[in-house]
Amino acid sequence: MILYVTMVTPTHIGSYESHILDELWFLKPSSIKGIVKWWARAIIGGILLDMGMLNIEIIERFLYQIGLGSKLGPSRVIIRTFTLKQPDINSKDINVYHRLELLSIGRRENKEAKVREYMIDGEFEIILINDNSLVDRITMLSLMLSGIGKGSRKVLGSIDITRVVNFKITEQTLGDFIEKTYDEIKEFIQSNLKPKITKTKLELPPFPTLNKRTAQIGIIRNCDPVKLHNFVLKSRRKISAEDSWILGLPRGRETGFITNDNIRRASSVIFTYHNRLPFKGMEKIGIITIFQSNDFPDKIIHKGQKHKEHEIKIDNRAIKGAVENIIEDLNNTFRVEWIWP
Repeated sequence: MILYVTMVTPTHIGSYESHILDELWFLKPSSIKGIVKWWARAIIGGILLDMGMLNIEIIERFLYQIGLGSKLGPSRVIIRTFTLKQPDINSKDINVYHRLELLSIGRRENKEAKVREYMIDGEFEIILINDNSLVDRITMLSLMLSGIGKGSRKVLGSIDITRVVNFKITEQTLGDFIEKTYDEIKEFIQSNLKPKITKTKLELPPFPTLNKRTAQIGIIRNCDPVKLHNFVLKSRRKISAEDSWILGLPRGRETGFITNDNIRRASSVIFTYHNRLPFKGMEKIGIITIFQSNDFPDKIIHKGQKHKEHEIKIDNRAIKGAVENIIEDLNNTFRVEWIWP
């Protein structure tokens, strides 16, 4: 499969120094393979959760079987990228994205050099060589539902698929594409499951999974990518700031959330933006993917602006409550169409 793609939001992937762009290789194959494998794990795990048999060993086996590699053996998937049009590395709208300003603080003395850390509008060819067509589907879905590089869960690094070669998209909507991908992977799993698999019942999975019980995907039409990105700022939301730990840890230094051993945890909500998706009537679309998973610390400390501290206990009930509040706030801020499951 060959994909032709365009960077539509500011992107930073890094190089030998994490804050400097690699101007010889803007779009790295390793970055793409990383998100493809992450989503493959999330989708396979979600299907197994829905089947009542979530198991790390089974996930590792199926990752290896479809060619993405696991502890059972190396990846058989080859990804090559070629720059067709060099990206703009002097974008004037960088400062309107809050996350980019934070990442730029104190990096270099030269103000112009800070801006050069990010790129936009580049055009690329991605060649995917593999022996299982499921990887093609997972790759396309990965690029639709998540970005690449720093801030990729908060709109940054979003990429449009402008043309696909050697793979035909027959689905009419994004929801149909997700469901078809889910069904095809489920069929593969069922055909290759060994007998006597122990059934398990979990209220929440131990890591993010794209399942039909606790995950949700929605779209925002005529979306403003900056507004969607800046939703993570507590000044832009209506719900209590204390619920925002669901958007990732840590959330601050002098104020915000404090965890033991400085534990980091990525956001349970992924935001992406596309000028165009490969489906009819899908222009200027924001996508929201929400996961519920029990992989947060048992407790965190919230420190307010007046340095008042109190402990927040995190369990399944707290995770579900925080997700419900975030969804309510998203619905109040944007016109969200929840399309899956």
